[in-house]
Amino acid sequence: MPITVKVVSQAKYDAWLDGAIKEYAGTPRAVKVADANMIKVLEAENATN
Repeated sequence: MPITVKVVSQAKYDAWLDGAIKEYAGTPRAVKVADANMIKVLEAENATN
């Protein structure tokens, strides 16, 4: 199976990711995903409060 790797700027990647999410997943990027110990979710919640 051939694979192509393309290097782009963070801004171009973010734009591509937003479009791919809309087209294929329908899930907004703001969805919180926890690590095994819930540390990242708790840190994110504390940062926004």
